[in-house]
Amino acid sequence: MSLNVRSSQPCEKWAHFISGDEMKAGHWRNVFNDHPEFFRKSPDNQDHYALIWRRASPRLYYRKEDRLLTTPEYDQLSAEERNSVSRVRVPETEIKTLIDIAIELHAKAREQHTDWRWWVPIVASFLGSLVAFLLGVAFGKWSFARNSCKCYSARLYGARRTPMITTIGARIKSLREQRKLSQEDLAEKFGFKDRQTLSAIETGERKVAADELLRAAQIFGVSIDYFTDPFMLAGEGSFSWRQTGVDGDRLRGYEESAGRLIAAFRTLARQTGREPPLIRPALSLSRQSSFDDASADGERFAAEFDLGDVPARRLADVMAEKLGILVLMVDPIEGVSGAACRLPELDVVLINRNEITGRRHFDLAHELFHILTWEKMPPEHIEEVMPKKRSRVEQLADNFASALLMPAAVLDRFGDWGNLTEEKLVDRLNEVADELLVTSQALRWRLVGMGRLSRVQSDAISDDGLRNNGRAKPGKPEAPPLFSKPFVQIVATALDEGQTSMRRIASILGLPIDDFAELFLSHGVEAPYEL
Repeated sequence: MSLNVRSSQPCEKWAHFISGDEMKAGHWRNVFNDHPEFFRKSPDNQDHYALIWRRASPRLYYRKEDRLLTTPEYDQLSAEERNSVSRVRVPETEIKTLIDIAIELHAKAREQHTDWRWWVPIVASFLGSLVAFLLGVAFGKWSFARNSCKCYSARLYGARRTPMITTIGARIKSLREQRKLSQEDLAEKFGFKDRQTLSAIETGERKVAADELLRAAQIFGVSIDYFTDPFMLAGEGSFSWRQTGVDGDRLRGYEESAGRLIAAFRTLARQTGREPPLIRPALSLSRQSSFDDASADGERFAAEFDLGDVPARRLADVMAEKLGILVLMVDPIEGVSGAACRLPELDVVLINRNEITGRRHFDLAHELFHILTWEKMPPEHIEEVMPKKRSRVEQLADNFASALLMPAAVLDRFGDWGNLTEEKLVDRLNEVADELLVTSQALRWRLVGMGRLSRVQSDAISDDGLRNNGRAKPGKPEAPPLFSKPFVQIVATALDEGQTSMRRIASILGLPIDDFAELFLSHGVEAPYEL
């Protein structure tokens, strides 16, 4: 189809051109009809088909002279001469691109499916026909593929909304917004008649044909992989960063790297049979809620999830096991304390594992608040750790986090605070803060908020006495293992099952392959066979 002098012909002629046997027309009719993302049925001729790729070329190829005409030259041709004008043959370089897309799209489809082994014969059947066909027309040779190509669900861009359809639409929308294009502007670049077509693509309601995917790559100047790579986030996740003085470009660069970690978990979890949570929990708080309301919900969370005498110790595990939140301990760029990330099917919290222990736990509880209130109070993309003026949402988050980590029932164990002298009060604050794995300053303000410590007592305390929980120099914090056990378990299972390669996952995680044995050991996860 790509090299034939005519871009559109009856099925019998295509069968003869491809396999040398017009009797195979029925088989190729099925192939063409089953894969409208690659082949187009002529609306004018009942049984005529063409390769969609050629539809992007103008009808200016003059077969008699084997050359492209200019528009004025075409206008001068007679009606009879125009019968010899067709679309230009597809160059071999573009044939290779089309082959690569066919292989890539169906490889991605396999990666998106939980039990990919079931798809192997279907994918093999499709590729056996389509890729061999494309190679055959590229080099003038063809050997007929005997396998039928009836792949129902293997169609990547079917009418049913699949993760990949939604992903491509979201990435097109993200690029459109980055380039400050309206839907009307981009629809015109695609050649759509109206913006509704583009809107349906962006929301995942409409499939994206192969030529449209190619056109999107050309419009935005990106690779096809940008739209189909399941190991990246682009336009799919919303981040809220807790940071101090990080340059915007550096933060965007790190957000892309963090997105790859999250996308890797999402993809590998699906491939290894792990289903996302069915229900997304949420707090009933809103911007109109009082700080006491937020504190009460923090206390209630600690009680209902049985966080125990030291809530900070179990919080990350409870978030992962009970709420289905992916918690990742990371080594971010300087200035980043943590982040919350919301995807359609997954919630994620990133924490700088190199922060001091108390601050790390407070960040975790703070980001949990954002996850549980995202719908009613979506956080800002960038949040300063120590701003001059905190927004109401951030103040609510702080009250929730303080009460969760230091509930009244836990603080009751340490007796009365009101009658302590300044020196004894400072010592008590530092001791209790160490025991609860929080900072002394956080404990101080929690007690003031509860009315157990007066403002007069608080103002009399020297900040120097509470700095580093009373230590002259901050000791090097004992950092938790990199990432988290659920994350590492998914990686190990995926490697064992051959869902990804060690080299690829090492690139995504930013780790040398030699460090993987230690990573698995640190989480008590059995290393995959590759190690």
